[in-house]
Amino acid sequence: MVLVGLFGSCLLDRTAPADEAAESLRPMAPRGGVMMVPLPPRDGNAPWPAELTLTLNDDRQLTGPIGWITPQTHPEPIRWTRDPRHLSIRAIRPDDRAHPGRPGQAVLLVELPPDGDGPLHLGGRTLRPIWVDLPERPDADGDGGPPHLERLRRDDRPDPDSPFEYWRWVLLAERLERRPPPPPGSTVRHDLDRADGEVVSLLARHYADLWRAGIHRVERQRGDLGSLLRDRLTWTGDANSRRIALWVADPAETSRLLNLLLRRDRPIERLMDEVQDWSDAQDQIIIRIEYETATEVGLAILNPAFRRAVAFLRWDRPNEIPLAVELPPGSLTQTRIDRPAGELRPPSIPGQRVRPAARPDELIISIGDRTHTSTIGPRAIAVHPPGFVFPTLREPFSLYAIQRGLPAEVPPHRDLLAQVRRREGRWELYVECRRPLEDAQRDRGPAEPDRAFASDRPSAHAVEALRGQESFVLWIGDASDLDRPRIVLTVPETGAHEILVGRDVEGELEIHRRRYEDRWIARVVLPDDWLDLLIDQTTSLALLRTFAGRDAIATTPGQRLPWTDPVRRVHTVPLDLTGWSDLPLR
Repeated sequence: MVLVGLFGSCLLDRTAPADEAAESLRPMAPRGGVMMVPLPPRDGNAPWPAELTLTLNDDRQLTGPIGWITPQTHPEPIRWTRDPRHLSIRAIRPDDRAHPGRPGQAVLLVELPPDGDGPLHLGGRTLRPIWVDLPERPDADGDGGPPHLERLRRDDRPDPDSPFEYWRWVLLAERLERRPPPPPGSTVRHDLDRADGEVVSLLARHYADLWRAGIHRVERQRGDLGSLLRDRLTWTGDANSRRIALWVADPAETSRLLNLLLRRDRPIERLMDEVQDWSDAQDQIIIRIEYETATEVGLAILNPAFRRAVAFLRWDRPNEIPLAVELPPGSLTQTRIDRPAGELRPPSIPGQRVRPAARPDELIISIGDRTHTSTIGPRAIAVHPPGFVFPTLREPFSLYAIQRGLPAEVPPHRDLLAQVRRREGRWELYVECRRPLEDAQRDRGPAEPDRAFASDRPSAHAVEALRGQESFVLWIGDASDLDRPRIVLTVPETGAHEILVGRDVEGELEIHRRRYEDRWIARVVLPDDWLDLLIDQTTSLALLRTFAGRDAIATTPGQRLPWTDPVRRVHTVPLDLTGWSDLPLR
């Protein structure tokens, strides 16, 4: 059995199966393309050379650079199509070694002649590569062909920076009948020297060559299946009139397909059946809860299939009439459903209001013969001493996260701890924002007087302007209108805080901040008139977080789609604060 070097998915996962192609010294060798050879660790302290030379059977010599593949030290913020592997490659350094907690792999990248054949000799080792032919690319040269596909950062385009995803640009260009863009690394950037750019470009071309060879092999047997695979791997669709990617984003799934496409150990007819089975398995409709409040629940339903479907939503209550939602082919549909009338519980203390029962609801979603049940949290969470701690901070959904059902949690060194509590007769919010040590140097100067704005809803521009800064946004409202909060307060690490919605009439707002090397802390003491609002009804709270040097907005609770307006239909947590032990008599 031959496995391709799948560093995009399992190289650095030591629980994954070993790469038998590397162990048997049988790498895939695309004629006229780029071959990658995993290299064993160096003995002792022997330094790595910058390049190695292979010798063909006819004594021709091929020299290629050595690259070093490692996890990214500072992964980019979540984007819809960001490469989920979080890997990088650079030119090898003489002292590169893998360490516990910091894995790495050296690879030789070498361009092959179009007439290559037979074994290759590398030092004292003999490689017996599996030579494969690449399809012709008639539009590769000259100016008379179709235009190039631009390598842009868009929600309907692959990750423009990852060499592990460049193959998708090549297949997308083929589907759109365009010429592929140059691979990443082919033009030197300010943060990438020439040697690093060379290995980035060669790695990108290597995976593109393997995919082109694999798809071409299927097309020679079944042209319709080859076209279907290209669609699966580059499919785009609509999300509320916005064009987005809907292709198979999971590297484990695409790696499994690539292995199938390049296998040589079974009859081709059986292989085509397995490839068809892989394609059919990608039609599963995916359902994710986007937000939930005391009054409604928002859902994102991804239909990657090439056919229409209908989802029926209903609550697990007697005689409930389902809500029908159409799911166009190749689409991500955002919809919402009102929560059913809630059971009320009597007050625990005379004079308190009647409160909704703290019980979850069951939402049943039926699509064809498949039924999915989601447990929706209580309409209000009763808060008692020592206070309420916000859930884990999350960045926006990515396509990979939605398909895998994974929360996009921020890295621990950028996490947030927040608690609503009552101290000395005042409600307050305690927030601890972690950040890397280097971000501590980004000081915006001394604090300025706060600024208040007479508005009934926050400006998206005002919140978007916080991107790239260390700050958080406190959102206070109620369940009656998710888009019109009563209070919106921004608190940066340094500099002025701003009240975007609401007022501090009596000047009672207190903000105390401390800065440390790896975090900053804010204690926000709320004004009494904000306190009156909190006591009189179930309140809904949310926090938005921005980061120094990162174009990202993370939220708690919940998770949003990356293209949504950060101040519309904010996912809040409903809190019942009336059970606190020292509330004033009313």
